[in-house]
Amino acid sequence: VLDPLASLTLVAGTQNSVARLSAEGNTAGQPAGTYEVAILLVRALQRLELEGDAATGTGVTLHSEQVMIEDSGRISADALGYRPGVNRGPGYAGPGTGSAHGGFDPGELGMPYGSALRPVDLGSAGGEGGSSFPGAPGGGAIHIVAESVLIDGTLSANGGQADTRHGSGTGGSLWIEASN
Repeated sequence: VLDPLASLTLVAGTQNSVARLSAEGNTAGQPAGTYEVAILLVRALQRLELEGDAATGTGVTLHSEQVMIEDSGRISADALGYRPGVNRGPGYAGPGTGSAHGGFDPGELGMPYGSALRPVDLGSAGGEGGSSFPGAPGGGAIHIVAESVLIDGTLSANGGQADTRHGSGTGGSLWIEASN
Protein backbone atom coordinates (compact mmCIF):
# COMPACT_ATOMS: atom_id res chain seq x y z
CA VAL A 1 0.00 0.00 0.00
CA LEU A 2 1.39 3.36 -1.07
CA ASP A 3 0.40 6.80 0.13
CA PRO A 4 -1.20 8.86 -2.68
CA LEU A 5 1.62 10.28 -4.77
CA ALA A 6 1.96 13.94 -5.74
CA SER A 7 3.93 12.88 -8.81
CA LEU A 8 5.65 9.88 -10.31
CA THR A 9 8.33 10.66 -12.88
CA LEU A 10 10.53 8.11 -14.59
CA VAL A 11 13.60 10.04 -15.71
CA ALA A 12 16.31 9.13 -18.15
CA GLY A 13 19.59 7.99 -16.67
CA THR A 14 22.54 6.16 -18.12
CA GLN A 15 20.33 3.09 -18.67
CA ASN A 16 16.69 2.55 -19.50
CA SER A 17 14.67 2.49 -16.26
CA VAL A 18 11.76 0.19 -15.53
CA ALA A 19 9.26 0.54 -12.68
CA ARG A 20 6.38 -1.87 -12.04
CA LEU A 21 3.03 -1.42 -10.29
CA SER A 22 0.96 -4.53 -9.58
CA ALA A 23 -2.78 -5.19 -9.38
CA GLU A 24 -2.03 -6.74 -5.99
CA GLY A 25 -0.98 -3.31 -4.60
CA ASN A 26 -2.75 0.04 -4.29
CA THR A 27 -2.53 3.53 -2.83
CA ALA A 28 -4.07 4.03 0.61
CA GLY A 29 -7.88 4.16 0.57
CA GLN A 30 -8.17 2.61 -2.91
CA PRO A 31 -9.19 -0.93 -3.93
CA ALA A 32 -6.51 -3.42 -4.98
CA GLY A 33 -4.93 -2.50 -8.30
CA THR A 34 -5.85 1.20 -8.06
CA TYR A 35 -3.22 3.94 -7.76
CA GLU A 36 -3.64 7.70 -7.29
CA VAL A 37 -0.90 9.84 -8.80
CA ALA A 38 -1.47 13.59 -9.28
CA ILE A 39 1.00 13.80 -12.20
CA LEU A 40 2.39 10.77 -14.02
CA LEU A 41 5.28 11.48 -16.42
CA VAL A 42 7.13 8.74 -18.28
CA ARG A 43 10.19 10.31 -19.90
CA ALA A 44 11.95 9.17 -23.08
CA LEU A 45 13.42 5.64 -22.97
CA GLN A 46 11.70 4.85 -19.64
CA ARG A 47 9.04 2.17 -19.02
CA LEU A 48 6.28 1.81 -16.45
CA GLU A 49 4.94 -1.76 -16.35
CA LEU A 50 1.46 -2.46 -15.01
CA GLU A 51 1.07 -6.10 -13.96
CA GLY A 52 -2.34 -7.74 -13.76
CA ASP A 53 -3.30 -10.25 -11.07
CA ALA A 54 -3.79 -13.53 -12.96
CA ALA A 55 -5.38 -15.20 -9.92
CA THR A 56 -8.26 -12.69 -9.75
CA GLY A 57 -8.31 -11.34 -13.33
CA THR A 58 -7.74 -7.76 -12.12
CA GLY A 59 -5.81 -5.11 -14.04
CA VAL A 60 -4.35 -1.77 -12.91
CA THR A 61 -6.27 1.52 -12.71
CA LEU A 62 -4.44 4.86 -12.57
CA HIS A 63 -6.27 7.96 -11.29
CA SER A 64 -4.38 11.13 -12.18
CA GLU A 65 -4.76 14.78 -13.04
CA GLN A 66 -2.19 14.47 -15.83
CA VAL A 67 -0.67 11.47 -17.61
CA MET A 68 2.14 12.13 -20.07
CA ILE A 69 4.22 9.63 -22.03
CA GLU A 70 7.09 11.25 -23.91
CA ASP A 71 8.33 10.06 -27.31
CA SER A 72 9.98 6.62 -26.81
CA GLY A 73 8.59 6.43 -23.26
CA ARG A 74 6.26 3.54 -22.53
CA ILE A 75 3.46 2.39 -20.23
CA SER A 76 3.11 -1.32 -20.83
CA ALA A 77 1.09 -4.31 -19.68
CA ASP A 78 2.61 -6.49 -22.43
CA ALA A 79 2.49 -10.19 -21.44
CA LEU A 80 1.40 -9.19 -17.88
CA GLY A 81 -2.11 -10.69 -17.92
CA TYR A 82 -3.34 -14.27 -17.43
CA ARG A 83 -0.40 -16.68 -17.27
CA PRO A 84 0.28 -20.39 -17.57
CA GLY A 85 0.65 -22.05 -14.18
CA VAL A 86 -1.58 -19.49 -12.41
CA ASN A 87 -4.78 -18.94 -14.42
CA ARG A 88 -4.90 -19.18 -18.22
CA GLY A 89 -8.07 -17.05 -18.42
CA PRO A 90 -11.51 -17.50 -19.98
CA GLY A 91 -10.24 -17.41 -23.59
CA TYR A 92 -7.88 -20.40 -23.21
CA ALA A 93 -8.66 -22.96 -25.93
CA GLY A 94 -6.40 -25.91 -25.12
CA PRO A 95 -2.92 -27.26 -25.84
CA GLY A 96 -1.06 -25.85 -28.83
CA THR A 97 -3.64 -23.15 -29.64
CA GLY A 98 -3.86 -19.41 -29.41
CA SER A 99 -6.45 -17.82 -27.17
CA ALA A 100 -9.37 -15.39 -27.54
CA HIS A 101 -10.35 -12.08 -25.97
CA GLY A 102 -12.42 -9.40 -27.70
CA GLY A 103 -12.99 -11.04 -31.08
CA PHE A 104 -14.12 -14.30 -32.57
CA ASP A 105 -12.31 -16.80 -34.75
CA PRO A 106 -14.22 -19.96 -35.66
CA GLY A 107 -10.89 -21.81 -35.88
CA GLU A 108 -8.73 -22.88 -32.96
CA LEU A 109 -9.23 -19.94 -30.61
CA GLY A 110 -11.19 -19.93 -27.36
CA MET A 111 -14.50 -18.12 -26.92
CA PRO A 112 -14.39 -14.31 -26.89
CA TYR A 113 -15.05 -12.40 -23.67
CA GLY A 114 -14.84 -8.84 -22.40
CA SER A 115 -16.53 -5.54 -23.17
CA ALA A 116 -15.83 -3.07 -25.95
CA LEU A 117 -17.40 -0.27 -23.86
CA ARG A 118 -15.70 -1.03 -20.51
CA PRO A 119 -12.52 -2.95 -21.39
CA VAL A 120 -11.04 -4.15 -18.10
CA ASP A 121 -10.20 -7.80 -18.81
CA LEU A 122 -6.76 -9.36 -18.90
CA GLY A 123 -5.74 -11.23 -22.06
CA SER A 124 -5.75 -15.04 -21.86
CA ALA A 125 -2.63 -17.21 -22.02
CA GLY A 126 -1.89 -19.29 -25.11
CA GLY A 127 -1.97 -23.08 -25.25
CA GLU A 128 0.95 -25.14 -24.04
CA GLY A 129 3.09 -27.30 -26.29
CA GLY A 130 4.02 -29.79 -23.56
CA SER A 131 5.48 -29.31 -20.10
CA SER A 132 8.60 -27.59 -21.43
CA PHE A 133 6.61 -25.06 -23.49
CA PRO A 134 3.91 -23.56 -21.23
CA GLY A 135 2.32 -21.08 -23.67
CA ALA A 136 2.71 -17.31 -23.81
CA PRO A 137 0.99 -15.04 -21.25
CA GLY A 138 -1.82 -12.67 -22.19
CA GLY A 139 -1.64 -8.90 -22.00
CA GLY A 140 -2.63 -7.02 -18.85
CA ALA A 141 -5.36 -4.43 -18.44
CA ILE A 142 -4.74 -0.68 -18.12
CA HIS A 143 -7.48 1.76 -17.09
CA ILE A 144 -6.49 5.44 -16.98
CA VAL A 145 -8.87 8.00 -15.44
CA ALA A 146 -7.39 11.49 -15.84
CA GLU A 147 -8.16 15.11 -16.56
CA SER A 148 -5.62 15.14 -19.38
CA VAL A 149 -3.67 12.45 -21.21
CA LEU A 150 -0.84 13.08 -23.69
CA ILE A 151 0.71 10.06 -25.39
CA ASP A 152 3.69 10.71 -27.65
CA GLY A 153 5.24 7.35 -26.72
CA THR A 154 3.59 3.93 -26.34
CA LEU A 155 0.66 2.62 -24.32
CA SER A 156 0.25 -1.14 -24.83
CA ALA A 157 -1.20 -4.40 -23.49
CA ASN A 158 -0.03 -6.94 -26.08
CA GLY A 159 -0.15 -10.67 -25.50
CA GLY A 160 3.05 -12.71 -25.41
CA GLN A 161 4.26 -14.12 -28.72
CA ALA A 162 4.08 -17.75 -29.70
CA ASP A 163 6.82 -19.80 -31.23
CA THR A 164 6.56 -23.09 -33.09
CA ARG A 165 5.99 -25.03 -29.85
CA HIS A 166 3.15 -23.15 -28.11
CA GLY A 167 0.29 -20.69 -28.65
CA SER A 168 0.37 -16.92 -28.24
CA GLY A 169 -1.47 -14.98 -25.57
CA THR A 170 -4.18 -12.49 -26.48
CA GLY A 171 -3.90 -8.78 -26.04
CA GLY A 172 -5.33 -7.30 -22.86
CA SER A 173 -7.35 -4.11 -22.41
CA LEU A 174 -6.71 -0.37 -22.72
CA TRP A 175 -9.34 2.05 -21.42
CA ILE A 176 -8.74 5.80 -21.18
CA GLU A 177 -11.28 8.15 -19.59
CA ALA A 178 -10.03 11.73 -20.00
CA SER A 179 -11.74 15.08 -19.48
CA ASN A 180 -9.44 16.88 -21.94
